[in-house]
Formats: sequence, structure tokens, C-alpha cells
Amino acid sequence: HLCAATDGGCYWPTRTSLMRPSSGFFAVLVALQICRNVSLFGFTSDPNGCLPFHYYGPQPTACARGKNPHKAPVPKANDEVVHWFDKEHEIYFNWQAHGWLK
Repeated sequence: HLCAATDGGCYWPTRTSLMRPSSGFFAVLVALQICRNVSLFGFTSDPNGCLPFHYYGPQPTACARGKNPHKAPVPKANDEVVHWFDKEHEIYFNWQAHGWLK
């Protein structure tokens, strides 16, 4: 789903051009295949639309999330991000709208 949901197929618009979905995204995919019901929790509701999903190194000073949680901004060329969390969250919102996640 993550590859199909991106305009660039399975490639990140970065120097390495490699897609790196997070381990959490893979865990959700597995859970959707083997569980009757899947619920996600731990996502905070920030009035500015920012979610704290940075888990290594210094915390970035700017919000790492776009203003619209339902439309992920595409990383800029040569951004060396490891995971595209905005896109993963956009997909989670979509799956929730379809009733696949609770």
C-alpha cells in the first residue's frame, strides 16, 4: 500500500532513491493480515498538526509534519530521511476511513 500510495511508486525522492517504510508500518501490515481487528494508539493530537515521530539523534526544532494530516508533503530532493512518516500516517487515515483500522 505504501508503494502504491506514493506518486513515485516505490522510490523516495531522495539521493538514494530507496523506499524505507518503518518497522511499525510493516507490523501494521502483518496485523491486518492475521488479526480480525487492528487498533492503533499512541498518536497525539497536536493543534499545529505536528506529530513527534523522531526517535533518534537530536530532536528537530521544526515540526516534521505538514499542516494537512490527510495529504503528506513529498520530501524535497536530497532530503536524507529514513522513513516517510507523513505518507504512512496518510495511509493509516485512509485505512481508518475504510474501517480497516480502529
